[in-house]
Formats: sequence, C-alpha cells, structure tokens
Amino acid sequence: YIALTARRWPGKARWRAEKIAEGAWHDVRAYDADDLEQWLGQAAAVRLAFGEELGLSGAGVDSIGAYLEKWGAQCTPRITPAALLTGRGDKATKLIQRVGDIHDGSAIEPLAIKADSVEEAAAFAAAAILEQPNLANVAVVVTSVEGWRFVEANETIGIAVAATPFIAEAPSVRD
Repeated sequence: YIALTARRWPGKARWRAEKIAEGAWHDVRAYDADDLEQWLGQAAAVRLAFGEELGLSGAGVDSIGAYLEKWGAQCTPRITPAALLTGRGDKATKLIQRVGDIHDGSAIEPLAIKADSVEEAAAFAAAAILEQPNLANVAVVVTSVEGWRFVEANETIGIAVAATPFIAEAPSVRD
C-alpha cells in the first residue's frame, strides 16, 4: 500500500509503522511533500514531465512524452508512439542498445538518426526511448538551443535528443 500526499505529513513514520503492524498489506509506504520535492530534485526529466502536467515547462526542452504528443497531434488521426514504431522494432532495438551504450559510457560519440524528416527522426528516437522507463526517466528532447541550458543545469539528464541538426550543432558542454 502506498500513501502519497502533496502536504507535509509529520506523523507519516508512526502511521506507516501502525499500518505495517496491522498486517493488512505486504508493505506500506508513506510519502509527503518533502519526499516528492527530494525525488523531483533528483530526477530532472521527471520534474520536467511533472511541470508540463501542471502547465509549466522549460524553455527549449520537452519531456519525451510531451514531444511525442505534440508531434503526433499534427495530423488526424493522431500518430501514436506505437504506430511510429510499427515495423521498425529491429531499428528501435538497435537504437536503444546504442543509446544504452552511450548512456553507460561505453560509447561516447553522438548518435545520428536518418529518417524521411528531421522531426520524424526525433520522434522515432523519443518513441523508442519512451518504451524503456529506465531511459525515459533521464531523457529530454531539446527543441531550441536554449534547451541546452536545462540539460547543463541538470546532471540527472542522461539523454538529450536534439530535435534539429541546428540544435545538435550547439550541444551541451557537459559529457
């Protein structure tokens, strides 16, 4: 059982201990505003996605999900990430393997993707990354040069998809 509140909860540890003692659930967890603040401070990509849900977003940067939502909504019917990956499973797998190699440091070169359009390439990368929660939680799409400031300021961003070649030419100065 997980209890979550956006308020401070001074008695959460006592409450948790009482509920565990009751034995109704296998485990009991309690999170409050302080826990949420700490978690969001440690997970910049998640913080960005949460901010977008609240109507707040960073300049020049989108979460993977928000970028795909905007890209897919350009036509009717809307193109879903699953539709974008249809028939491209092998390419998505290779991309994820390569992104994983870059993310864990065994490869350091930026990765270029070829597609019918620059926007489709960025959307394909975002859709493939979105399928992998461990990567999606540390990934963003940089939509303007100003977005690199967000990447530079947030060390927990491990993957940055440049939405255009122009943006890719001015990457963040950090590794």
